[in-house]
Amino acid sequence: MIRKAILVAAVIYLAINAVQVAMNPSVITEGLGLAVVVLLALFCYYQKRHDQLELWELGALWASVLIFVVYMAVKLGGLV
Repeated sequence: MIRKAILVAAVIYLAINAVQVAMNPSVITEGLGLAVVVLLALFCYYQKRHDQLELWELGALWASVLIFVVYMAVKLGGLV
């Protein structure tokens, strides 16, 4: 049930993304990047091996934390 809900949410999200790209073609690179990330996350979620999925989730979590810390450091440094 949860996998189907996530699949439907991803399809809706990608449809909204496609509409935004169609309405504003200047965001096509962001739109394509977002589509790749959503599809990659969806693919990882549909893995049968739960230990591999857990490893990907842990990696994604720490990558998010690292990106936030780098952004904070850049922001505090006055570069952004």
